[in-house]
Amino acid sequence: RETYTTFSISTNGFIRLGNDIVNQSWVNGLSLTNNQSPMIAAFWDDHNRTTGSIQYFVSGTAPNRVLSVGWDSINIGNGGNVSATAFGSFKMSLQETSGIIEFVYGPTMNLGGGLTASIGLNDLTSFLSISPTSAIASSSNTLADNAIGSTTFLLGQKFTFTPVPQCSGTPEPGNTIASLTTICEGFPFDLS
Repeated sequence: RETYTTFSISTNGFIRLGNDIVNQSWVNGLSLTNNQSPMIAAFWDDHNRTTGSIQYFVSGTAPNRVLSVGWDSINIGNGGNVSATAFGSFKMSLQETSGIIEFVYGPTMNLGGGLTASIGLNDLTSFLSISPTSAIASSSNTLADNAIGSTTFLLGQKFTFTPVPQCSGTPEPGNTIASLTTICEGFPFDLS
């Protein structure tokens, strides 16, 4: 697990960890080759914040702080154009000690035009993409869903990402037999 002390926020529904957001933040290709990596995308598309607001705050005290970032009543999708009807609200929270990330979607996510959103997270070696195409969303770390075209199954939903716990301590294997007597980096071997 990587530790970051800085982030930047995009109008387009994501944060980038450790660096400033680079040009073309509206190109929502959630993959290993995206130049916004590492990033966390609650609802990444070409949004407009002419109306509404984007805020962040940190609550709690170290080492149990929570970073919350909210996009409230912004114009979602619609090619980044201003719309009198395309409003949506969503937020993300990142928990410092546990590494848990949550996305929460408001009761209103109205579209004013085309939508090709992405939801998920990535770093330089992996990604996780969410597809909210039914009442139970699916996820993939091999195929990015960069064309979410409906908010129907997002309304009032919460997605939680819980990292795998890090290993600690020294294993006590008992009697162990190795398939090789000399072990070198890069060469596989079996233990039994």
